[in-house]
Amino acid sequence: MQKETFGELNLRETNSRQLGYTQDFADFVGNNQKVLHTSYDLIHEILSGLRKSSPVMQLERDGVSVSFIDHEVTNKHFKVESGDKTFFVKREAIWHEKTLFFRGHNAYNEIISSRRARELLKGLPGVRVINFQLAYRNKKESFFVSTWADLSEIDSKLLKKLESRIAVIKQRLKGYQNIVESNMFYDAHTDEIVLYDLHEGEVKKGR
Repeated sequence: MQKETFGELNLRETNSRQLGYTQDFADFVGNNQKVLHTSYDLIHEILSGLRKSSPVMQLERDGVSVSFIDHEVTNKHFKVESGDKTFFVKREAIWHEKTLFFRGHNAYNEIISSRRARELLKGLPGVRVINFQLAYRNKKESFFVSTWADLSEIDSKLLKKLESRIAVIKQRLKGYQNIVESNMFYDAHTDEIVLYDLHEGEVKKGR
Protein backbone atom coordinates (compact mmCIF):
# COMPACT_ATOMS: atom_id res chain seq x y z
CA MET A 1 0.00 0.00 0.00
CA GLN A 2 1.35 3.40 -1.01
CA LYS A 3 1.34 5.89 1.87
CA GLU A 4 1.84 9.64 1.93
CA THR A 5 0.68 12.77 3.71
CA PHE A 6 -0.72 16.03 2.36
CA GLY A 7 -0.89 18.62 5.10
CA GLU A 8 -3.27 17.21 7.73
CA LEU A 9 -4.37 14.44 5.34
CA ASN A 10 -3.09 10.89 5.51
CA LEU A 11 -3.39 9.17 2.12
CA ARG A 12 -3.34 5.44 1.38
CA GLU A 13 -3.67 3.78 -2.03
CA THR A 14 -3.74 0.28 -3.47
CA ASN A 15 -4.78 -0.91 -6.93
CA SER A 16 -8.38 -1.28 -5.77
CA ARG A 17 -8.83 1.15 -2.87
CA GLN A 18 -8.09 4.75 -1.95
CA LEU A 19 -8.29 6.25 1.52
CA GLY A 20 -7.79 9.77 2.84
CA TYR A 21 -8.38 10.85 6.43
CA THR A 22 -7.44 13.42 9.04
CA GLN A 23 -5.66 12.43 12.23
CA ASP A 24 -8.55 13.82 14.28
CA PHE A 25 -10.92 11.41 12.56
CA ALA A 26 -8.49 8.52 12.98
CA ASP A 27 -8.32 9.29 16.71
CA PHE A 28 -12.11 9.37 16.92
CA VAL A 29 -12.42 6.00 15.17
CA GLY A 30 -9.67 4.58 17.37
CA ASN A 31 -11.78 5.43 20.41
CA ASN A 32 -15.01 4.25 18.78
CA GLN A 33 -14.00 1.14 16.90
CA LYS A 34 -17.50 0.03 15.85
CA VAL A 35 -18.56 3.34 14.36
CA LEU A 36 -17.30 2.83 10.79
CA HIS A 37 -18.63 -0.70 10.31
CA THR A 38 -21.93 0.13 11.99
CA SER A 39 -22.41 3.30 9.91
CA TYR A 40 -21.56 1.43 6.71
CA ASP A 41 -24.05 -1.34 7.48
CA LEU A 42 -26.84 1.09 8.41
CA ILE A 43 -26.29 3.21 5.29
CA HIS A 44 -26.58 0.13 3.10
CA GLU A 45 -29.67 -1.07 4.93
CA ILE A 46 -31.32 2.30 4.27
CA LEU A 47 -30.18 2.25 0.63
CA SER A 48 -31.61 -1.21 0.06
CA GLY A 49 -35.00 -0.06 1.30
CA LEU A 50 -35.31 3.23 -0.59
CA ARG A 51 -37.27 1.68 -3.45
CA LYS A 52 -39.85 0.16 -1.13
CA SER A 53 -43.26 1.75 -0.70
CA SER A 54 -42.46 2.65 2.93
CA PRO A 55 -38.67 3.07 3.16
CA VAL A 56 -36.94 3.38 6.53
CA MET A 57 -35.21 6.78 6.66
CA GLN A 58 -33.44 6.44 10.01
CA LEU A 59 -31.77 3.54 11.81
CA GLU A 60 -29.85 3.16 15.09
CA ARG A 61 -27.48 0.46 16.31
CA ASP A 62 -24.62 0.23 18.82
CA GLY A 63 -24.80 3.93 19.70
CA VAL A 64 -24.76 5.05 16.04
CA SER A 65 -27.68 6.83 14.37
CA VAL A 66 -27.89 7.17 10.57
CA SER A 67 -30.52 9.34 8.87
CA PHE A 68 -31.17 9.65 5.15
CA ILE A 69 -31.21 13.35 4.20
CA ASP A 70 -31.65 13.62 0.44
CA HIS A 71 -30.15 12.57 -2.86
CA GLU A 72 -28.92 13.90 -6.17
CA VAL A 73 -28.58 12.11 -9.50
CA THR A 74 -25.40 10.29 -8.56
CA ASN A 75 -25.20 10.34 -4.78
CA LYS A 76 -27.06 9.94 -1.50
CA HIS A 77 -26.61 12.10 1.60
CA PHE A 78 -26.74 10.96 5.22
CA LYS A 79 -26.42 12.37 8.72
CA VAL A 80 -24.43 10.13 11.08
CA GLU A 81 -24.42 10.69 14.85
CA SER A 82 -22.23 8.93 17.39
CA GLY A 83 -21.82 10.23 20.93
CA ASP A 84 -21.20 13.98 20.75
CA LYS A 85 -20.06 13.81 17.11
CA THR A 86 -22.21 14.45 14.05
CA PHE A 87 -21.10 13.95 10.45
CA PHE A 88 -22.34 14.54 6.92
CA VAL A 89 -21.78 11.52 4.64
CA LYS A 90 -22.04 11.50 0.85
CA ARG A 91 -22.16 8.08 -0.79
CA GLU A 92 -21.59 7.73 -4.55
CA ALA A 93 -21.74 4.71 -6.82
CA ILE A 94 -18.60 4.41 -8.95
CA TRP A 95 -20.51 3.74 -12.20
CA HIS A 96 -21.33 7.43 -12.55
CA GLU A 97 -17.66 8.34 -13.06
CA LYS A 98 -17.78 6.84 -16.55
CA THR A 99 -21.36 7.34 -17.59
CA LEU A 100 -22.43 10.80 -16.43
CA PHE A 101 -21.16 14.34 -16.81
CA PHE A 102 -17.70 14.22 -15.20
CA ARG A 103 -14.95 11.70 -14.80
CA GLY A 104 -12.91 11.68 -11.61
CA HIS A 105 -15.76 12.83 -9.38
CA ASN A 106 -15.31 10.68 -6.31
CA ALA A 107 -14.63 11.08 -2.62
CA TYR A 108 -10.88 10.57 -2.84
CA ASN A 109 -10.47 13.26 -5.50
CA GLU A 110 -12.75 15.52 -3.48
CA ILE A 111 -10.84 15.31 -0.20
CA ILE A 112 -7.48 16.00 -1.92
CA SER A 113 -9.02 18.87 -3.90
CA SER A 114 -10.60 20.27 -0.74
CA ARG A 115 -7.25 20.22 1.06
CA ARG A 116 -5.62 21.98 -1.88
CA ALA A 117 -8.43 24.57 -2.03
CA ARG A 118 -7.97 25.34 1.66
CA GLU A 119 -4.34 26.12 0.89
CA LEU A 120 -5.21 28.32 -2.11
CA LEU A 121 -7.80 30.27 -0.12
CA LYS A 122 -5.55 30.84 2.87
CA GLY A 123 -5.70 34.46 4.01
CA LEU A 124 -8.89 35.24 2.09
CA PRO A 125 -11.57 36.41 4.54
CA GLY A 126 -15.19 35.34 4.41
CA VAL A 127 -14.72 31.84 3.02
CA ARG A 128 -13.79 28.38 4.24
CA VAL A 129 -13.76 24.84 2.92
CA ILE A 130 -16.06 22.27 4.48
CA ASN A 131 -14.43 20.47 7.41
CA PHE A 132 -13.49 17.22 5.62
CA GLN A 133 -12.67 14.15 7.71
CA LEU A 134 -12.58 11.00 5.57
CA ALA A 135 -12.71 9.76 1.99
CA TYR A 136 -12.87 6.14 0.95
CA ARG A 137 -13.19 4.68 -2.56
CA ASN A 138 -13.22 1.12 -3.83
CA LYS A 139 -14.31 -0.39 -7.15
CA LYS A 140 -18.02 -0.09 -6.33
CA GLU A 141 -18.58 3.08 -4.31
CA SER A 142 -17.04 6.02 -2.54
CA PHE A 143 -17.77 7.87 0.71
CA PHE A 144 -16.97 11.46 1.65
CA VAL A 145 -17.30 12.43 5.32
CA SER A 146 -17.23 15.92 6.81
CA THR A 147 -18.17 17.43 10.15
CA TRP A 148 -21.86 18.32 10.31
CA ALA A 149 -22.69 22.04 10.38
CA ASP A 150 -26.04 23.84 10.35
CA LEU A 151 -25.65 26.12 7.33
CA SER A 152 -27.93 28.11 5.03
CA GLU A 153 -28.32 27.67 1.30
CA ILE A 154 -27.42 30.68 -0.82
CA ASP A 155 -30.70 32.01 -2.23
CA SER A 156 -31.05 34.80 -4.80
CA LYS A 157 -31.20 37.54 -2.16
CA LEU A 158 -28.06 36.30 -0.40
CA LEU A 159 -26.33 35.74 -3.73
CA LYS A 160 -26.65 39.41 -4.57
CA LYS A 161 -24.89 40.27 -1.31
CA LEU A 162 -22.12 37.72 -1.86
CA GLU A 163 -21.52 37.84 -5.62
CA SER A 164 -18.35 39.98 -5.46
CA ARG A 165 -16.90 37.65 -2.84
CA ILE A 166 -17.79 34.62 -4.95
CA ALA A 167 -16.03 36.16 -7.95
CA VAL A 168 -12.80 36.40 -5.94
CA ILE A 169 -13.17 32.78 -4.82
CA LYS A 170 -13.57 31.62 -8.41
CA GLN A 171 -10.43 33.53 -9.35
CA ARG A 172 -8.44 31.86 -6.59
CA LEU A 173 -9.72 28.41 -7.56
CA LYS A 174 -9.09 28.51 -11.30
CA GLY A 175 -8.92 24.99 -12.64
CA TYR A 176 -11.57 23.71 -10.24
CA GLN A 177 -14.84 22.22 -11.45
CA ASN A 178 -18.24 23.23 -10.12
CA ILE A 179 -17.35 26.45 -8.28
CA VAL A 180 -21.00 27.44 -8.39
CA GLU A 181 -23.49 28.76 -5.87
CA SER A 182 -25.27 25.42 -5.62
CA ASN A 183 -22.05 23.98 -4.15
CA MET A 184 -21.81 26.67 -1.50
CA PHE A 185 -23.45 27.28 1.86
CA TYR A 186 -23.48 30.35 4.06
CA ASP A 187 -22.58 30.44 7.77
CA ALA A 188 -24.45 33.40 9.25
CA HIS A 189 -22.61 33.10 12.57
CA THR A 190 -19.19 33.67 11.00
CA ASP A 191 -20.27 35.49 7.80
CA GLU A 192 -18.45 32.88 5.69
CA ILE A 193 -19.17 31.12 2.44
CA VAL A 194 -18.59 27.39 2.94
CA LEU A 195 -17.39 25.41 -0.11
CA TYR A 196 -17.99 21.73 -0.76
CA ASP A 197 -18.04 19.25 -3.65
CA LEU A 198 -14.65 20.52 -4.83
CA HIS A 199 -12.87 18.80 -7.71
CA GLU A 200 -9.64 20.08 -9.19
CA GLY A 201 -8.82 19.28 -12.80
CA GLU A 202 -10.09 19.41 -16.33
CA VAL A 203 -13.74 18.64 -16.96
CA LYS A 204 -14.20 15.59 -19.16
CA LYS A 205 -17.53 14.51 -20.59
CA GLY A 206 -18.60 10.98 -19.78
CA ARG A 207 -19.81 8.64 -22.49
